[in-house]
Amino acid sequence: MVELQPVDAVEVTLVVDNFVDILMAGSEGARRLPLAYDHFDQDQLAARTGRRLPLLIHPEAWRERKVTFPTGAELRLPPPSRADLEAEGLEVVEERGPTLLLDGHLMISGQVPRVTEFEVGFPIHKARDGDGWEPDPLILDDQNVIVDVAGKGLVVVSGCSHAGAVNVLRNARRLTGRDQVAGFVGGFHLTGAVFEPIIEPTVAAFAEFGVGRFVPGHCTGWKATHRLAAAFPGAFIQPSVGTVLCF
Repeated sequence: MVELQPVDAVEVTLVVDNFVDILMAGSEGARRLPLAYDHFDQDQLAARTGRRLPLLIHPEAWRERKVTFPTGAELRLPPPSRADLEAEGLEVVEERGPTLLLDGHLMISGQVPRVTEFEVGFPIHKARDGDGWEPDPLILDDQNVIVDVAGKGLVVVSGCSHAGAVNVLRNARRLTGRDQVAGFVGGFHLTGAVFEPIIEPTVAAFAEFGVGRFVPGHCTGWKATHRLAAAFPGAFIQPSVGTVLCF
């Protein structure tokens, strides 16, 4: 267990997603993109802070990947460039395990254990191995951010949740020793024929968690997003680029 320090509040801004609706009304805990000519500040975050920011990255994130579809089509997934990241003023730190930042108030999860029976990875995903390719269904560099809001519970911000959204939350609870989950923000990776069969067990598991708010991101998929909205109407928040979520 990692000693994560609680905070009074946290805001999560949605910068990248598959959906944007500039006319969408806000709701409790969700402030939508303001109507303005220039919506986004183009500065690099690092330039605004005036110091080198740490970027925690799993050692396997440097691997070249691809997805090979049954039709034979391939989607290449190039790795990040350490040189480019460092040129942007970031301090690259490789770490497989959990890491605390901001005086112990924010946790990077590290590698997420795969413990559910149904979240078995992406079977058509591969990684470069020398001159060839090898199966890489687990995508072990998948990580997430965890914050504990005092009196409310954990806020977990995930990316694609290649580890499985249920595994992600179970790991967050295991690491912190806290059961209450105030919010889950990010992708559920339940889109497409490979993952749609696990929509129902995912919904059932999240019902047991008692998550306060769901904000299903880019790779959740149409079917899963609507299933989550139907199952948790009081907790579901439609994501949209520019939204600020307040916990």
